[in-house]
Amino acid sequence: MARKLAVAAMAMGVVVLMAGSSAAQIDAPAETAAFQGRVNQYVQMHRRLEGPLPPLMVTTDMDEVHRLMADLRLRIRGERGRQAPDPLVTPPMALVLRQVIGTTLTVDALVDLAAELEEHTPEGMPAPCVNEPLPEDAPFVMMAPQLLRALPPLPQELRYMALSKALLIWDHHADLVVEMVPGLFDPLTYSKKKTLEAHETGRLQRRE
Repeated sequence: MARKLAVAAMAMGVVVLMAGSSAAQIDAPAETAAFQGRVNQYVQMHRRLEGPLPPLMVTTDMDEVHRLMADLRLRIRGERGRQAPDPLVTPPMALVLRQVIGTTLTVDALVDLAAELEEHTPEGMPAPCVNEPLPEDAPFVMMAPQLLRALPPLPQELRYMALSKALLIWDHHADLVVEMVPGLFDPLTYSKKKTLEAHETGRLQRRE
């Protein structure tokens, strides 16, 4: 019942979040439009800085590709440092994204994704950080197509990624983590521990 009400609220463009006896309402379309405006500002800056650099081409010289990516990353970091920009994902937008994920993916799907991330993440891998490249050997785990369709669209330079139970926005031209929202792919964000134990048991049974 609660899931159906959440879906209905999203359809009306209102995110309702309960915290004890209080409730907060967020205008999801307005927050999403503001988010996309911030994303577009970032991409305009990216394109302006990438313009003077030689284009990335298909080549076997990966050292040259990495050098160009590092050069662009350095330029973007310098520009972002001077501008001291606001985060792309504000706290209200993080709640909108959480609602999108919670109403698009089942708890089983979230448990499966978290398990796949854990399985493919190398032991001792550093945590991802904003304004840094992806950690070396970071796994590329496929996100559900229906979730990618439900999330706000991104320009071609940017991609959504799931890593360490966080949602990342990754600039793949510069290998730069532009934004990170922790916990959005943690099943405990969406369900109680006892419920998750039953889902984990079911996941293991499905693998047998």
